[in-house]
Amino acid sequence: MITEHDCLTEEECLNIATHVRNLKEYWYDRGLFYTLGAASYLDPMKNYYTLARLYNPILDQFYSMDEFQKIRQVMEDIFEDHIVVHPSLALAGFHIFDKRSNGHKGSMHEDTQFERIGAPEYTETITFTLPVELPRVGGGLNYDYEYVPYTVGKMYKHDGLTTHQIAQRGDLTDDLRITLQGHGLRLKTGGVLVYW
Repeated sequence: MITEHDCLTEEECLNIATHVRNLKEYWYDRGLFYTLGAASYLDPMKNYYTLARLYNPILDQFYSMDEFQKIRQVMEDIFEDHIVVHPSLALAGFHIFDKRSNGHKGSMHEDTQFERIGAPEYTETITFTLPVELPRVGGGLNYDYEYVPYTVGKMYKHDGLTTHQIAQRGDLTDDLRITLQGHGLRLKTGGVLVYW
């Protein structure tokens, strides 16, 4: 089951998206899209920890913003637990899609990268997305083979283990699709470990 939660205003999202755009020199070119941050589902583990050390200080600029204090509070309310981060794991980062992704579909997949990071004991897996900028044609998620449209400023949460796919709805032309992405593990010892 995927759930939608109020998180940020359009103005707060614009502040974050502008900051992402201003850091374009740090966008990691993935071929058909970019990331701002290391991603455990993309990076070979021998590179992941190095990239996390490189990108986490850059992402820390976001985490000091008022908007991210609000995001953290919303996440703790949704998760009904406190957030835990690990210094060697990548902080939640950003997907950035532009017109290079036109005509391409993401793969249908499940988020099992927790198996790659040597996950501690957990009771629940979590995947979350927060769109901060969407193209005029919109965007969303194919979740269990049904389309879920995104709204800027809403947070979308699911278990990551239900088959899903990034959904593009048309030509991005000169638009960008920017989403905050991350995963969580509800730890047996308490708290939700958040990483990407």
